[in-house]
Amino acid sequence: MRLSIVDGKDSPDWNQFRKIAYHFIHGIVPGRDGDPVAQFIAALTEIKQHIIDTNAFLTTLPVDECPEGKLTEELCRKYPARLFPWFLVTEEFQNYFELPDQDANKVIADLLSFILAVGPSALVIPVDLSQKPSGIGAGDVARLFNRYRDNHTARIALKSGSRDVSIAILGTEAQGEGIDASTLPKAAKGVGYLYGVTDDTPTVRFHLADGEDTARIVDAAYLLRKRAGTITGFAADEDTADDARDVLADVLAVFGPDAGLQWAALAERLAARFAERWAGATADAVSAECRDLGVPSVDVKAAGTVRKGCRRTDVQAATR
Repeated sequence: MRLSIVDGKDSPDWNQFRKIAYHFIHGIVPGRDGDPVAQFIAALTEIKQHIIDTNAFLTTLPVDECPEGKLTEELCRKYPARLFPWFLVTEEFQNYFELPDQDANKVIADLLSFILAVGPSALVIPVDLSQKPSGIGAGDVARLFNRYRDNHTARIALKSGSRDVSIAILGTEAQGEGIDASTLPKAAKGVGYLYGVTDDTPTVRFHLADGEDTARIVDAAYLLRKRAGTITGFAADEDTADDARDVLADVLAVFGPDAGLQWAALAERLAARFAERWAGATADAVSAECRDLGVPSVDVKAAGTVRKGCRRTDVQAATR
């Protein structure tokens, strides 16, 4: 199982997971580990491609081997290099919908929406935590945030400040069933509702793993993974999605004789030329990745229409 840890609040709570995580991304401001926003976009793009590749592979299997068209434990053991579960854990995920870069907000929102909708068929399982479950973004970003939030099948609500917050977390259906997290007693620390897992909605006491507990758990996991040879990615000091593709080299390779390309045209060329790396790439995603690498977004005229894009000379300058 691959484990991607993304901590939007950049706290020390998740640091122990550096030892076993395939991706470990923290914060929204560039630091000693690089630019977390660019890393998150690259990680989500890699996960999206994994979903596409997994489902494509499942369609090649005979019916007697994959009768329901779904990933199973048996198939994972038979094809371990291709098929495996992937947990994507994002703490304070709303922070990645409220970035100063609106294009990055849209790219992340679109990628997360795809992963939540299609990911479970490939055993990609998002686990998201938030203390601000509503009122995020505007326009398409707000719509995608709400869709992403509402499409989680299993939901947990601890003590909330109001009925509206409870509805944002658990949904209007839960409210109609009389489930209101704002009525939970303040004194009952760690008690909450578990909605969408069983036919009823049990009141559950969750266990707290403090720093020392987490260290013991992760150390045990590290030893198990080391014995199994499954420490990869960030935990193994390996380059993952950031260097799985050389963005600027790929862009220059598809420029052809053009001095400038609009982002939409560039995305189409990348997807056609490098399908294994750029399948499903959008204009916004390509723009965000290029701008993160120092390529400015400028007006480019093509077929009588002026839209945003990039110039070959700027891409070349960014590679130096």
